[in-house]
Amino acid sequence: MQSSGTDAVRRLLLSYRNLALAATGSFFFFLALLALLWYSERTNIAVLFILLLSGFLWIGLTSLSRHAFVSLKRHIRVDVGSLEFLSTQLVFFHFPIMYGRIRREAEGYSSKGHAQ
Repeated sequence: MQSSGTDAVRRLLLSYRNLALAATGSFFFFLALLALLWYSERTNIAVLFILLLSGFLWIGLTSLSRHAFVSLKRHIRVDVGSLEFLSTQLVFFHFPIMYGRIRREAEGYSSKGHAQ
């Protein structure tokens, strides 16, 4: 039976992964709409509005994924460096690297028996 601390680490890790994937997807959706607007001959106000909303969605999901990342780091008692914190804004680019590193740190925390 897993302890509640291990469950919390697992939940935070899953939250970070899901939010970061959603932020990455919303970023690519934003880019697709931007390309559609760039190459279309006419500008449609509805597409501009959807572009604006997708930009807000991307920013919001990036913020939530950063919050999950920092919460997980604090829960496993690892300091978050300023460069690491700032790189979470580029979640669409750094996600595979950062997720692999935070997953190893979380597994190390759980395997040492710190999660009580």
